[in-house]
This record gives sequence, structure tokens and C-alpha cells, in this order.
Amino acid sequence: VRGTMLRGPVRPGPLIGDEPDELPFAATFLVLGADDAEVARFESNDDGEFEVALPPGDYTIVPDRTAPLMSPATQRQQVAVTAGEILEVTLRFDTGMR
Repeated sequence: VRGTMLRGPVRPGPLIGDEPDELPFAATFLVLGADDAEVARFESNDDGEFEVALPPGDYTIVPDRTAPLMSPATQRQQVAVTAGEILEVTLRFDTGMR
């Protein structure tokens, strides 16, 4: 699995002009298997990019408690890995700003 992590909104209030509503971020993430057991950990870089090798199956990606997000442990993203393919994803998380 490889892709980009984004978080948003990145500032309170309405957007002005071409301001982005979400930005990439660096953090540690946990990969949970079907029984919610941790099967891997990985980090995204400052550009939000990440790559993690996983066998085929269904997984839940959860930000580590240190991630700069609102209630990171409750923000879960599902991914399904297929044999012989590289899954490309963009995962979006909530900062809690309004």
C-alpha cells in the first residue's frame, strides 16, 4: 500500500481564495487486522507520503495517539489489499477545526 495522508480543515472559518482545505502531514500509523490486532506500523513523511508492505487482506489504518488530529484513535480508514497489486490511496483525517 502506498499513498498520501491528508488532514483538514487546516484553518478555522471559510476558505479564502485558493487556500487548501487540507494538507499532507507526517505521523505514525497503525495497521490493524480483522481482529483489531496490530499487524504493522509505518510513518508518513512531511509530504504525507507513505508505503507499507501488507499481504492480501482487509485492514484498518489508525493514526497513532501522537498524530496531530482530533481523537486520532477513533479515526479509522479501511483498505483492502489484493494479491499482485500495489494499492494507491489517499487517506483523509479530521483536525477538528471548524
